[in-house]
Amino acid sequence: MQKYFVTVLIIVIIMVLFAVFNTETMSINFGFTEITVSKTLALIVVFTTGALLSILVSMPNDLRRRKEIKKLRRELDKMKKELENKKNPIGKNHSNENEHSSPNINH
Repeated sequence: MQKYFVTVLIIVIIMVLFAVFNTETMSINFGFTEITVSKTLALIVVFTTGALLSILVSMPNDLRRRKEIKKLRRELDKMKKELENKKNPIGKNHSNENEHSSPNINH
């Protein structure tokens, strides 16, 4: 937890320093309108948009993998139960079978 906190703190400090040192503005032309924003804001918007698009594009594959993992875990549990049933069949006690069938030699 502490390692995570330190990593996040370092990233936040870098972002703040970046914002402080890059206060210049820039114009962005969309064809029908033009806006003026700080370079920092433009980079944050572009980065965030890219991250969100990346998540959206990868979601179908992630969902498919999770479904496959769930299916394979069910199959594994079923096979484990089958193996356990073959090792220890219900109603059979192998340790007592030979005790009753052997003749008593000491009369």
